[in-house]
Amino acid sequence: MLVERVVERGRPEDWYAAIHLYGGLDNFIDIVKNEVVRLHPKNLSYVCVGFNLNKEDLRCYNHSLHREKLLTS
Repeated sequence: MLVERVVERGRPEDWYAAIHLYGGLDNFIDIVKNEVVRLHPKNLSYVCVGFNLNKEDLRCYNHSLHREKLLTS
C-alpha cells in the first residue's frame, strides 16, 4: 500500500504528494487509521505524535495485538 510505504520510507515531498493524491490531510489520516495493517513500532509512534492520534485507534496497532494473542495462545 502506498500510504504504508510513504510512512516507512517517504521523503517530505513524498508525504506532500500522498496527502494531495488522497484528497487532503483528513483523508490521509483516515487511511492511516483504518486501512494500514502493518507499521513498524517506530513508524507507528511517529504517526501518532505527528497526527495527534492514539495508537489504540489505529488498525495496525490492534492487528498486531490480535496477531500476538493468536501466536501465544
